[in-house]
Amino acid sequence: MTTKLPKGHRLIILDGKRFGRLIVIYRSGTSNSHDPLWLCKCDCGTMRIIAGSSLRRELTTSCGCLQKENIVKRMTKHGMSHTKIYGIWEGMIERCHNPLSNNYRNYGMRGISVCERWRFFENFLEDMGEAILGMSIDRINNDGNYEPNNCRWATKKEQSRNKRTNRLITVNGKMKTVKEWSEITGLPETTLGWRARKGWPEYAILKRSPWTRLPDQEEQHER
Repeated sequence: MTTKLPKGHRLIILDGKRFGRLIVIYRSGTSNSHDPLWLCKCDCGTMRIIAGSSLRRELTTSCGCLQKENIVKRMTKHGMSHTKIYGIWEGMIERCHNPLSNNYRNYGMRGISVCERWRFFENFLEDMGEAILGMSIDRINNDGNYEPNNCRWATKKEQSRNKRTNRLITVNGKMKTVKEWSEITGLPETTLGWRARKGWPEYAILKRSPWTRLPDQEEQHER
């Protein structure tokens, strides 16, 4: 039984086609994002169900054995396979380019990738240097890729403030997260967030007085 595709979607037949080490056997349903899924057989004999978009864009070209082989080759060259910096690099590659990774939906599926230069561990190490104690890799622009001009070493506190889910508030031309303004003013995060959502003007958002007037009352008082 075939799954009906949403209006405007056209099924591309992949049966029997080869993508790297993978040969498509038959269609095996549809993902939650309406992407056709295909049962594939790797040259090593492993069977995997893979999204059609990953096959066509060549994001997946083996069951994972190719990546493991490449990692082994690189490990024999630089001898750093058990270091912290190597683990950071390996995790970065995994969540961006392995659809089987638990974190792939938050990275690779969002279109975030690792730049071509950093696909090689030696280049990543040269650009970023050794991992700094107490810090991990952080993308300055959360919608950007892993590349030299968008990455830095950051503490957990800095990373939490740089999450894409954080609300930013601009007051007097200074943009900070709700948490940062809370630390500066001593006001609860919930209070600041509520004021920002309600559209309070800049001059009122950070007022500490419990008697702060609502925006329409403030404007009427000033007139």
